[in-house]
Amino acid sequence: MLEGIIALLAQDEELTDIFGQGFLYPVRSTLTGPCIVYEYYTLSASESVQTARLQLTVICTNLGDCRRTEAALKRLLLTFGDRPIGNITKSILTGGGQLYDEVRQMHHTLLYFTLTGKE
Repeated sequence: MLEGIIALLAQDEELTDIFGQGFLYPVRSTLTGPCIVYEYYTLSASESVQTARLQLTVICTNLGDCRRTEAALKRLLLTFGDRPIGNITKSILTGGGQLYDEVRQMHHTLLYFTLTGKE
């Protein structure tokens, strides 16, 4: 599931407009500039269905870019009706929040998606 999502985000025109190329980093990053850091782990799995958590941390120099990125991520990742995303049949936003890093002077937006799909 994760590979398809990363490819989808990396190819999105609006996200590359905000961040440029190569803006996605797994788990923790030492990068101090704008980027999206992701964490992914399985919540449950059976022989045919898996449920996973995707945590995205959007890091921007201003709150406006964080809001634009949040809207783009919702547009790309939320499933509406019968519109699957590759092998992901259901994607919902289950939490998130805002932080401000005083040291680096950066805005952080956290988004938690729960994904269900076929493995």
